[in-house]
Amino acid sequence: MAARDGVAAQGAAAALATATMLTDGEPESKAAEQAVARRAAGLRSYFGYPALDQMAAGLTAGALSTAILQPLDVVKTRLQGRLR
Repeated sequence: MAARDGVAAQGAAAALATATMLTDGEPESKAAEQAVARRAAGLRSYFGYPALDQMAAGLTAGALSTAILQPLDVVKTRLQGRLR
């Protein structure tokens, strides 16, 4: 299995080197290199940029946790107020 992983890594490195070169042989940009490396590794970004993926995940998690936990907190607070 290690040999197969090594071959896959060499193939990904070759694809990265080939895809990021312009006609004059200069790399396009660091972002282009990272995008090609992600594609070669089989990783995809839902929005095209990992930062947007993380932002959407954070916003979704915050909204869901607030929507679920706030009503429970209101019930807890009202019950505590009745005990006094």
